[in-house]
Amino acid sequence: SGGCATALEGAATLRRLVDAAAKLGGPTIAAGGGVTEENVAALLRASGVDEVHGSCREPVRSAMRHRPPQPVPMGGERRNTADSEFEWKQASERRVRAAVDAARDVARTADEIDVLGALRKAGA
Repeated sequence: SGGCATALEGAATLRRLVDAAAKLGGPTIAAGGGVTEENVAALLRASGVDEVHGSCREPVRSAMRHRPPQPVPMGGERRNTADSEFEWKQASERRVRAAVDAARDVARTADEIDVLGALRKAGA
């Protein structure tokens, strides 16, 4: 993230890291933190990174029918509400494909960029 809350906010630092790594012949600098299909192209242009990481998650609602009137917090988060108690977030194929498409618009060739591993893993 370039030391910022999001990779896009830290793009200038990421650019300096990419430039320094190029002079040394490595390491690869990958950007992560708030990477979405909406901002991946701007991030790639501003930072010069060839690899990014983003979760591209969307909420999924449980099909469970029994719903207690008072939520029972489970796991690390203790912020469950009646609405959030029965949902989770998971990677969305639609969002991953949109991120890959946006990245391809920026990349010189499809092999130069790895968005969420999707280009190589999904054969997209």
